[in-house]
Amino acid sequence: MPGWTPWIYGLPSLALGVKQFLFNGSPTHRGKGQNFWDHLSENKVTYIFIASSDVHEMEFLNIVPGPNTNLDCLKIITLSGSPPLAKDYNFLLDKVKKDMFVGSVYGSTELMATFSAIDLNMPAYACESQVPALGVDLRCFDSEGNSVVGHRGEMVITTPTPSFPIYLWGDKNNERMRESYFIKYGTGIWCQNDDGYFNPETKGFSIIGRSDNILKQYGQTLSPDDIYVAIDHIKELKDYVCVCQDSVCDDPRNILFVQLKEGCAFTPEVQEEIKKSIQQELSALSIPEVIMEVPGIPRNINRKRMESLVKKIVMTNTIPEVTNIRNPDCLKYFCDIPEIVHYK
Repeated sequence: MPGWTPWIYGLPSLALGVKQFLFNGSPTHRGKGQNFWDHLSENKVTYIFIASSDVHEMEFLNIVPGPNTNLDCLKIITLSGSPPLAKDYNFLLDKVKKDMFVGSVYGSTELMATFSAIDLNMPAYACESQVPALGVDLRCFDSEGNSVVGHRGEMVITTPTPSFPIYLWGDKNNERMRESYFIKYGTGIWCQNDDGYFNPETKGFSIIGRSDNILKQYGQTLSPDDIYVAIDHIKELKDYVCVCQDSVCDDPRNILFVQLKEGCAFTPEVQEEIKKSIQQELSALSIPEVIMEVPGIPRNINRKRMESLVKKIVMTNTIPEVTNIRNPDCLKYFCDIPEIVHYK
């Protein structure tokens, strides 16, 4: 089935007699004196399943309930689509409604299923999924294939579940599926290519980002999301993407591309604040070797940053064929950059 899991996530609830409210449009839209929260109030919505990226945008544009908006009906919000940030929880609980449950759901479009579940009898912690879903043997593996807790690693499923795909469309002899999901740890271990960890204190787990977009520099490895969390508070930045540039003759290095808000300039002060924030949140070694401004950052149709696409352009200086992008015009800004092209 093509598409994105969150688009069909709610369909099974119809079998339970649940009445669904479908909001067709941008949650940040304002019209006729109403916003997203007013629509939820009018229709007495009790549960919301929403993309983390939409919450980011609502916070940025200050889409909050009005003084006369009654959200007594709203009990639960679950976030998905991309790893949530602590500020998403703060926004929802401080600016939307204090007495409600906010949780994180981790899933996979390939499986058209969720790997995690919500348990209202357990506490929920910011940025963490509470428990694996029923029938999902979810683990975190280190590079040697050992199951680890309290350390970052690859999120894997070690036992088949009913929603596992049998094959991929047009994939002869299952070669593509083996290369994408089974080659890292061998037959029988599904590797989702996500970086995460299990918290030994809360027993929950967090997803950090895609492991196939890993950053490498000065012998250190980290996720692009580590960089994003460190600089997310900088008010001059509108968007950003960080990728690793590999080299045949030299060490790999990380490149941070930033898009500034309208009216802001890429001044030495802004650059210094970026470096200082990364150093304080991570380390001095984590500061990308190259930080440069671009007019736009590519996002796919699900509003996710396209690190893999940017890296392909950085490594080849050519724009590959891509169909699931919202803003293809920005890709040309990543080509023919002397500082990148001449790094061999």
